Amino acid sequence: MRSLLILTIVILSIPCLGQSNDFKNISPIISKIPKSKTISTESIANYIKSNLKHPEDQLKGAFYWTATNIDYAVEDLNRDLLYESNQALLNDALRNKRGVCQAFAEIFNELAIKLGFDSYLISGYSRQNGHVINSSGHAWNAVKINENWYLFDPTWAGGYFEVTRSNSNLNKSNYVKKFSPEYYKVKPSEFIKTHMPFDPIWQLSENIISYHNFDQSRFDNASVVLSNYKDLIEKLPYLTEVNKSQNEINRIQLLGRGNNLVQNQLELLSRNLQIHLDNLEGDKFNQAMEIELNAIELYNTYVNEFNKATKKKNTKELTQILDRSYKLATKAEQELDEIDTKNKTLQLNLKIRKSEIAELYKKIAHEKDYLKKHLE
Repeated sequence: MRSLLILTIVILSIPCLGQSNDFKNISPIISKIPKSKTISTESIANYIKSNLKHPEDQLKGAFYWTATNIDYAVEDLNRDLLYESNQALLNDALRNKRGVCQAFAEIFNELAIKLGFDSYLISGYSRQNGHVINSSGHAWNAVKINENWYLFDPTWAGGYFEVTRSNSNLNKSNYVKKFSPEYYKVKPSEFIKTHMPFDPIWQLSENIISYHNFDQSRFDNASVVLSNYKDLIEKLPYLTEVNKSQNEINRIQLLGRGNNLVQNQLELLSRNLQIHLDNLEGDKFNQAMEIELNAIELYNTYVNEFNKATKKKNTKELTQILDRSYKLATKAEQELDEIDTKNKTLQLNLKIRKSEIAELYKKIAHEKDYLKKHLE
């Protein structure tokens, strides 16, 4: 007869790590929030601010509401859900009061920001009951309180899975909804034992643990020193999307190859980086195209002026129009030459526009030669 051992994960993962995790004065207030006030993060945040005055009590309220009011969507555990935006994900989770870790973290992040805190959603993977979970990633939060950064996991605070162990296999079965305050305001030195962020700055430490060491439970063996991690975090709001993506890729690569989840994250970041780069080059292309169209419009103005039924044509004025058209065409060509892209569609459009400018050069040269020979 096969023996089965029922375990619980998440609740027992980090015993007693949270600080100031007494919610006895918070829970009665948050539990009374009207259903009509839970349709958006803005209405939830406004309710919290109206009923809790101290900033950290408000943050506790946001954490408690998220953990206790959002159910874990077990059916979506191993599915890749696509949303057109973070707001679409938020709307879906708030409407259905269900979601996976991304939804928990997105909601708490939005609430923390609306309550006036610096907050970020962190992507990575986790370890539960001594086992690295490499089948899917995880999401949690970092919030700045009184100039110090702390870590929060509203998903794990919301409940846990009962796990059936059969021989060497672990199988998640029943999800139990139960609030656990230990995952509120956890110190980074403790959080790293179960949560590995893809971006090493969110280890919130100068001594960075590699992905391999995390997977092997070697938490005292730092691989990289990142003494300026606080400065890097402070600069995040001021970086372009290109710089954010490239910097994160560089930091991830500092820690070695990592497991399949790390590699998937690198591929995702690389794709996003290329999209941002293509968008930038696309903006340059549109700007160059607008200049080219102005050059063509000027040439058309020349044609209209030339064709006017007048006995004597103003050669000087006509030449000046052609010169302005040529100058704009040259500027457009220079801007097109500065565009560097691997996007095939954009490369084709570049060729078309350059060909059009080359034809415009020929027309301008022909007309200037005609004016010089026949009208001067």
